[in-house]
Amino acid sequence: MPQATLSSHHIRLIATVASVTMLAFFDYALVFYLKEVIADNFFGGREVMWLYSIQAVGLFLGAYIAHPIGGFLLGQYGDANGRRAVLFLSLLGLTVFTFIIAVLPTYHHLGVLAPILFILARFGQGLAYGGQIPSALVLLTEQLPMRRAGFGCSFVVVGVLIGVLLVSLLSSFLANILSYADMLSYGWRIPFVIGGVLSASLLLSLHTLTETSIDVQTKDRHAEAGHTLSAMSFDGLTKTQIQDLADANIFHDDKPQSIQKSPLVQIIAKNRLSSLIPAVLISWIMLSVFIVIAIIMPMLLNISFAVSESILVFGSGLAVFFMMIGCAFYGYLMDRVNVGKVMIFGGIFFIVNTSLFFVQLGLGSDLMLLWFALLGFSGGMIATLPVVLVRLFPSKIRLTSIALTYNVTYALVAGGVPSLLAFATFHLPLAPALYLLWVGLLTIFLSFYIYYLPRSERDIAR
Repeated sequence: MPQATLSSHHIRLIATVASVTMLAFFDYALVFYLKEVIADNFFGGREVMWLYSIQAVGLFLGAYIAHPIGGFLLGQYGDANGRRAVLFLSLLGLTVFTFIIAVLPTYHHLGVLAPILFILARFGQGLAYGGQIPSALVLLTEQLPMRRAGFGCSFVVVGVLIGVLLVSLLSSFLANILSYADMLSYGWRIPFVIGGVLSASLLLSLHTLTETSIDVQTKDRHAEAGHTLSAMSFDGLTKTQIQDLADANIFHDDKPQSIQKSPLVQIIAKNRLSSLIPAVLISWIMLSVFIVIAIIMPMLLNISFAVSESILVFGSGLAVFFMMIGCAFYGYLMDRVNVGKVMIFGGIFFIVNTSLFFVQLGLGSDLMLLWFALLGFSGGMIATLPVVLVRLFPSKIRLTSIALTYNVTYALVAGGVPSLLAFATFHLPLAPALYLLWVGLLTIFLSFYIYYLPRSERDIAR
């Protein structure tokens, strides 16, 4: 039985994985925070309207489409070769394509070829990022003691949130010290160079990580079962030996390739729907809360509410900071209380704080910074969900399943929710509040299913 406390090895593992997710999101999100400068540099500004009109595809949609493809391919590789390998390949891909974007010639140098190269590089970033979060979650859940996995995995979300703060602060800093002409000329390249250098330096530390014990045990069990099968008589098989062979799945693996089920078929097979649907809902909740509160809240509030720029900027940063604290709190809590109960509490607390936030916003409260902080902290309830997501699938297809469901959901939420919410907010100022309230209710609804999920080392190792 693995120890129930976090050793120094576990702490280093959590810190390394959190740093990887932080820098990965930093590299990936730079395009969003520098979108105006990049659009003018690569899509001809408004001088070439047909090219300018497709900038959304180049800046965002291409990467979102790449997510599920990269997630599925890297997931398959990770289920066959280990989770650490995928974490490394994902960060390596992000590093390479971030450097490529940093040195790309602009539209004024290459004409129409420039946006094509940018779209390809952005697509490459999307492929690489598709394996990042799933491999980080699976690696931590399988490496950490079961009763500490919630707290450990919460730092995957914390790492991403730190990435949000860093990229936001750096882009704002450059915009303040450089003129727009300087940003167009060379300033936009600086964050990509910084991100690429930091990510490259972190690649070395990933070699110090060990593969998950579950992945190693699965391969060892398979090999041992093969030796056992060749050395024993079928007439003398005991019940325990039969169970060991069944667990190793050795008979299935010896089937001809033509009649084996592909990973995609295994994921969507009838007996997996009970895992697939909750996985999509879990991913939807996580991504909705993260994107709305941490990324697009300033834009949405600017549409319908009279909030000063300073309150909006500082309040949004405060919400992200307190969401980090909330993630650690909920991760700590779920290791000690049934996660279903924690989700019920978290969902109710989130609904209450969302309601109070928008009521106080409408009243023009002088304490809006406090309400930003409380909204962010309550949004930390998404940290209860990563370990549940990992527990839904067996280890043999775990990374592929999570990468596919998470990234398909990411493409839908990130590609659709911001635009739809912005459009709805023009006609209904409380549209963001209604959406977040719906997410809170969905969390409570899902908690009744999650309450009865088995929670044991055997369940994770299956």
